Amino acid sequence: MRSFLLKKNVISLFKPLSGGFSGMAMIAGGKKFMMVNHSHTLGKQHFTIAHELYHLFVQEGFTSQKCVTGLFFKQNDQEEKKADLFAASLLLPEIGVTSLIPKEERRGIISDQTIFKIQQVYSVSVKATIFRLKELGFVDDSYFEKYKTGSTEKIRNLGYDTRLMYPGNQNLILGDYAVLAKELFNRIKSQSRNISPT
Repeated sequence: MRSFLLKKNVISLFKPLSGGFSGMAMIAGGKKFMMVNHSHTLGKQHFTIAHELYHLFVQEGFTSQKCVTGLFFKQNDQEEKKADLFAASLLLPEIGVTSLIPKEERRGIISDQTIFKIQQVYSVSVKATIFRLKELGFVDDSYFEKYKTGSTEKIRNLGYDTRLMYPGNQNLILGDYAVLAKELFNRIKSQSRNISPT
């Protein structure tokens, strides 16, 4: 995700956001900006980034939006719902997800090991993984309750990396933010030289 943000020059700031907000996106002066809540887990942050990419690159007439991501069909706003669906499809492609599910599990119960393997391969949250599996017809709503708590310990016991389950990217800045700030500083500095004291 980082390389895409850099390639598309999306200025991205990772900061704590209040009020349960996951992120926000904005287009101003031809520049694309994104803010992601670094207090959320890395898996959730990846989902938030993909959600915000929908707003910045797909949604017509977009200017700005504060977002609570990962609500899926509970979203009241249609564009927010579309952004969640876009993020799930982008991060968890159907053919890739299906290839990771053993044939014997495709018509029955998906195991912990399979769910966490998919979650790890695609670097997303457990909730996003279950949503995508539900959307593809592999699981039902009961999986959301089953994996609501205790996933970190299960992931650790299966030998997987637990970093996706914790916050990260504190105060990270991606893009040409520093360059723009320096240009603005120099512009203000040169303008102040041209102002004579009264």
